[in-house]
Amino acid sequence: MEAKLTIIYIDECGYTGQDLLNRDQPFFVLASLMLDEQEAIELKQRFFSKVQAKELKHSSLSKSKSQQQMIYDFLKHIKERNSILKVGVIHKEYALVCKIVDFLVEPAAKMYGVDLYNKGGNIAMANIFFNGLPVVTSKKFSSDLLLLFQQMLRLKTLESYEKFFRLAFQKQEISTGSELMAFIHGAHHMIGPALLDDLPENVLDVASTLALLIMGTWRKNIKGNIILVHDASSNMAKQKHIWDAITSPAIPSTIVGWDRRKISFPISLERTILESSENWAGLQLTDVVAGAFARCAKWYFGNQHPLDDYGRTITELIGEVTILPVLPGKGVTPSELDTLGDNAEDAHDFIGGIIRDIRHYRN
Repeated sequence: MEAKLTIIYIDECGYTGQDLLNRDQPFFVLASLMLDEQEAIELKQRFFSKVQAKELKHSSLSKSKSQQQMIYDFLKHIKERNSILKVGVIHKEYALVCKIVDFLVEPAAKMYGVDLYNKGGNIAMANIFFNGLPVVTSKKFSSDLLLLFQQMLRLKTLESYEKFFRLAFQKQEISTGSELMAFIHGAHHMIGPALLDDLPENVLDVASTLALLIMGTWRKNIKGNIILVHDASSNMAKQKHIWDAITSPAIPSTIVGWDRRKISFPISLERTILESSENWAGLQLTDVVAGAFARCAKWYFGNQHPLDDYGRTITELIGEVTILPVLPGKGVTPSELDTLGDNAEDAHDFIGGIIRDIRHYRN
């Protein structure tokens, strides 16, 4: 019997590359829909038949009251069919704080024999930094520190390293601020500028990681062949050779990650195709979903402006939909973080090994 073929569309909203401090687009959203194209065409006709433009774009639809209602009706339908939808939402400034933990705090802790990923210690540390640093130092210091950290990881130069750590070692008026910054100081004392040597390309690009998590979640529920359809204008086109290798059926069966944060390989995509959204109704509907979730996140985590009826209504509509979040929280203990499970193979080492092999053979 021929294996069942499943088509999944994936599209993004709020992509700003390695600029995670973009104030206009503070969230990155990756939405995916499991539909065949014929069903997508029918849904487009059912909910958006009055739209004159050939291509559906959330950015355009959301400007009109009448078209906002079309989005509401479509989202209600999608919410009732929750099994065809998976969405990832990243708070980009929080993701940058997570990178501080990943590339500064964790390596130094590892040299002391501490596995910061065990039981969610890295998440706890990111929450402490995100919530506490502006309080125990100042909002300006915290903002400047994040900006210089981002510059350091993008430029990877000694000058950018020195600028960041010059600020990091600045004396704090509140003793708790100095105590918190000591976790970052450890990277300078233990590793120094060498910490920039092995940083991956596009180290601040969060899109591929989120896409991998989403497809790994889909794979848990789908036994047959999967074809992923992605917008050709997205960033994935630039790194498709890496994406194809990581999602290849040839990868040996392996479970990587920690506690609830595990992912099973191979993801085993039959293929990923990059297409123009103008020609695919499924991609257009996914764009609408991604844009709606981005607006929801901005309203919910922003000032929840009472006059923003669209943002509030979208949030009320999709607030209960399950998402894959990288969002700031208050939790610091394993029970609060739901990280009490056992661990598998180190995810960074496993995926890093695949990428290193690709570069070796391409060179």
